[in-house]
This record gives sequence, structure tokens and C-alpha cells, in this order.
Amino acid sequence: FHEACIGLQPFADQAWQMMYVIAAHGHLGERDKAQAIVARFAEEGRAHDYLAAARREPYRDPAARDRLIAGLALALG
Repeated sequence: FHEACIGLQPFADQAWQMMYVIAAHGHLGERDKAQAIVARFAEEGRAHDYLAAARREPYRDPAARDRLIAGLALALG
């Protein structure tokens, strides 16, 4: 998950990619970092329902979507 956080940094302005970073931080137990991302988007007037977006992700393997949702739940919960 750490590699995902680093690899997606060039896309820090894009909410969809940050959804994955937020989930990765959740899996890493870095809730403060995830909350900082959520707060930054909210301050910019770009609050998102990341869990709803994750539930709509069209994965072939539902287990991948479940991991995304679980990470978001840990980060946002």
C-alpha cells in the first residue's frame, strides 16, 4: 500500500486517484494522512462520497473492490 501512496502522488489533484490513496492510508493505519486528503478536497469545495464511488468501481474481481472499500472504511470510519 505504501507504494500506491507514492506512485499516485503525481495525481494528487484528482479525487478518483486520491480515493485509492485514502484507502491505502487506511490499510496502513495512517488515518490522519487520509483525513488530511479528505479535508483538503473539502476545503477546495470538492467533497466526495468516496465509499459510494468505490461501490461503483467496475472490478471483474469483487474482492479487489472489497479491499478498496475496506481501506476507505478504515480511513474514514
